[in-house]
Amino acid sequence: DILYSVNKCRLDIHRSEKSVSSKQLRPILVYVYGGAWMAGSKEMYCVLAANLAKLTSCVVCCPDYLLVGKGNVVHMLQDLKDCTRWLINHGKEYGGDPDNILFVGHSAGAHLSVLNLIELINQSQWNTESNNIVRKIKGIIAIAGIYDIPQHLLYEIGRGVEDLSGMYRAMLGVTGLKRYSPYFLIQDMLSRNDSTNSNREEKSILWPFIVLLHGDHDNTVPIQQSEKFYTASRDLDIPVEFHEIKHKSHTDYIIDMMNEKYQYHKIISDIIAPYVEKIIREQ
Repeated sequence: DILYSVNKCRLDIHRSEKSVSSKQLRPILVYVYGGAWMAGSKEMYCVLAANLAKLTSCVVCCPDYLLVGKGNVVHMLQDLKDCTRWLINHGKEYGGDPDNILFVGHSAGAHLSVLNLIELINQSQWNTESNNIVRKIKGIIAIAGIYDIPQHLLYEIGRGVEDLSGMYRAMLGVTGLKRYSPYFLIQDMLSRNDSTNSNREEKSILWPFIVLLHGDHDNTVPIQQSEKFYTASRDLDIPVEFHEIKHKSHTDYIIDMMNEKYQYHKIISDIIAPYVEKIIREQ
């Protein structure tokens, strides 16, 4: 329960026995939970974070961030940046390697993890700190994320849940729908000078490996969100993989990751753990 952000948010650190006993620094995995940008807490996901630490032997950080009612997407991005900065400065105190940071995010947490990365890369040309931070991020595993906010708002309206979701308020209303959509930010990079060979090569060095996971039975966030973002990312030569998980809904992953006796625990762990190893190995 450690204070880390200018917004007075706190984080928890989870370590496995293997990580604690290791004489070498372990990669740091940041788990960013979902909850429609308006719900969730690090306490709710402490079991999942502990299991991630056990499965991956990483030092796992689970941060709280300002939710709708207290903040918006600007505050949330500030929290993720502050969290990464804190890990760079203090990760070694907990056995973590501050030069080897990965993000795993689910739903709204996947959106924020990817959006934070894009914001850091866009800032890196003129902001030395952002350039330094983004170079420490070696990979993102984004589970059932939302990348095209306008499209998802139409989907929420069609389901009659737009007022129950915090998305519209989190994105600061109409003006922020495209501004904070990872898909449209990638499209903007493609349409601007970033698409020239020199600029693209310069930024390609900063892109870490991105893994998109999505269940084909997800009725909360349709799988087309990940498919669309995957295609756009490939067009920009971002190192990205897409993994469709058969017969999974929106929350199967998260619930079943909390207990190895649950139905899909091994299926999910057999996907996430190897990807973490792959990211670490390739970096």
